[in-house]
Amino acid sequence: MYIAKYKIIYKRVIREAKRRENDKYILQANHKSKAVWQITNKKTGGNSSNKQDIKIIWNSEEITNPENIAELFNSYFCKISEELLKKNENRMPNSENQHLKIKESIKTMFLFPVTESEVEKVQKGLTNKLSAGIDEMHHYVVKQCITLLKKPLANIYNASLESRTFPDQLTIAKVVPFYEKGDTEDIQNYSPKVLLFVFLNLLEKLVYNRLMGFIEGNGVST
Repeated sequence: MYIAKYKIIYKRVIREAKRRENDKYILQANHKSKAVWQITNKKTGGNSSNKQDIKIIWNSEEITNPENIAELFNSYFCKISEELLKKNENRMPNSENQHLKIKESIKTMFLFPVTESEVEKVQKGLTNKLSAGIDEMHHYVVKQCITLLKKPLANIYNASLESRTFPDQLTIAKVVPFYEKGDTEDIQNYSPKVLLFVFLNLLEKLVYNRLMGFIEGNGVST
């Protein structure tokens, strides 16, 4: 118990020392935004030199050009989506002949406005993902700046809920081919990994926490 206790203290001291060193580095840098990204890349391994170029064999042809590979993955993933939709058409009811019956309810649901403290609490509870969306923003960076971002984020989220309008910018995602197993040159061994805006993940968590209260057994009345 003694060792376990001081092991926790030791890790806490190291974490604080790293934070102070990063703060010092940013304050002394001439280009502070560049310094922030240097620290972020170092933390997440964004500048790793061990990245390997993807080579794909398609129709007995070796493809190495990054742009051609990107187009190939795009076409392949779109084709997979269309095939899945066709398979599910047989399982879905025909909208022309069959209508979904939805029971009417006089009850309504009210969502309380998002607070700054809630935004901060939820953000700190998210994992430090190494991946990022098209904004190249990592959860780690947002966590470090959440005290400055919580107010504008709360305003944006509340405006979105009140106006029932979802920001178009947050619907944009980055799709990355994720290697599963087998031959790395076979495109069938890759699956699409969708990377969303970090702020979208935060909004989803905030809304999810509220909606969970309306599920039976979770204790929030309508």
